[in-house]
Amino acid sequence: MNMRVLHVVPCLPHGGTSSFITRQIEGLAEAGVVGQSDFFGGAAMLFRPHQLPRRIATMRREISVFQPDIVHAHWGSLLAFASAVASIGGPPLVISYRGSDINPVPSEGRLRSIIRITCSQLATLRASAIICVSEELYGRLWSRRKPVNVIPDGTDLSQFRPIDKLDARRQLKWPLNEPVVFFYEGGRPEVKRRDLVDASLKEVRRVLRQCRLEVMGIDVPRDRVPLLLNASDCLLMTSDFEGSPNIVREALACNTPIVSVDVGDVRRWLVNLDGTRIVFRDPVEIARNVVDLISTGIRPSIGCRALQFSEESSTNAVLAVYNQVLEGQNQNVQ
Repeated sequence: MNMRVLHVVPCLPHGGTSSFITRQIEGLAEAGVVGQSDFFGGAAMLFRPHQLPRRIATMRREISVFQPDIVHAHWGSLLAFASAVASIGGPPLVISYRGSDINPVPSEGRLRSIIRITCSQLATLRASAIICVSEELYGRLWSRRKPVNVIPDGTDLSQFRPIDKLDARRQLKWPLNEPVVFFYEGGRPEVKRRDLVDASLKEVRRVLRQCRLEVMGIDVPRDRVPLLLNASDCLLMTSDFEGSPNIVREALACNTPIVSVDVGDVRRWLVNLDGTRIVFRDPVEIARNVVDLISTGIRPSIGCRALQFSEESSTNAVLAVYNQVLEGQNQNVQ
């Protein structure tokens, strides 16, 4: 009989959930997991906490009807807390923490931040297993009595792969010789430190004169990202806080040079790797390293190391967590 998992996932404002969560669930399904997704609008509920009891009751009904072997909360905050309460007396709970569910968010109001982080931490008391996407995130947990597994989200290596830079630029209709720095600001430019990027690019242009900043928000089609990375001369990462930034591993899979601050698990992937630099949050130092990478043209080549963060590797690691949880539950029953 196939394992059944209720995936509780964050619902985005426009519907659906994050692509990296969707891909993980799809990978688990391909591996034989029978899954059902419960979309949880936790961000909106932070302003309407009176709706939480009703939402928990709905989740309990879903658990009763679907009869999962495991409930997997794919985020912290109210989502993980509601999953913990709803699954009491039922199946074991696995929680994945990915970054802004437990990291500080400077632009967030103090009360909202306290609620978000406290709910994330309290949910660990009910969890049978915890997944963190980086060691740094694991270090933010208040309680570490439960098994904690460090598993970064997988990268689709069939999509993110090296392409000739000039061919990529022709497809994008970019100038062939213009230096381009790529920056992913997502939906929170203040957390990603767009201000530091702009200051650094001013310094870069003192040397290169012409250098374009290609900024990617949250509205860029997924299939366009590999082209953007391959066509760029350098990826710049300046965030104050990250879990395990997917864009860094995606850039590595495309052999795109990277200049990054030491954030999340970046050091794990970039240390001692040609074509990459880890820098302080100083515009002059950042600019110097960007100019150097663009001028030398050295691109990182990770070869088989990419398999460490492939989607298959991530899926297998999550499956191993599921099996450990179920084995532990069976032993307790006996």
